[in-house]
Amino acid sequence: MRTNQTRPVDPQSRYRTLMIIWGAILMNVLIIFVLADFIGPERSRLPKNPQLLIALTAIGTSLMAASYFFQQKMMARAVQQQRAESMSSAYIVAFAMCEVAALCGMLVRLLTNERSYYFLFVIAVIGLIVNAPRRADITNAVSAKQI
Repeated sequence: MRTNQTRPVDPQSRYRTLMIIWGAILMNVLIIFVLADFIGPERSRLPKNPQLLIALTAIGTSLMAASYFFQQKMMARAVQQQRAESMSSAYIVAFAMCEVAALCGMLVRLLTNERSYYFLFVIAVIGLIVNAPRRADITNAVSAKQI
């Protein structure tokens, strides 16, 4: 039988879980890069399309930049409302926003003859590094809940 008692939040296990998710997303970006590079069509057969390159680069870069601010806002709200579980959501949404840059890079590689698709993968990795889970943030959210 289940009771309505909630278990105390362990910041170490929450941090470990977020690091596993972060590593999986980072590996996913690398897998997308390898697939796009090796499985994609021969570049000489694809047309140059600078408009598509500019549009997808703008989308990927802006979402990566917005991910940091979105994450900070969600984390501040989680600490303010004393909801440690919202901290995980803030990180996961930021990771997904960064991964969009890699998906845009894959589209550039598969649809155009542009060699600068690498840039979007670099942007995705930089975004993931910037948004990496920090133990102090999780501890602050958990300790705010217990006070």
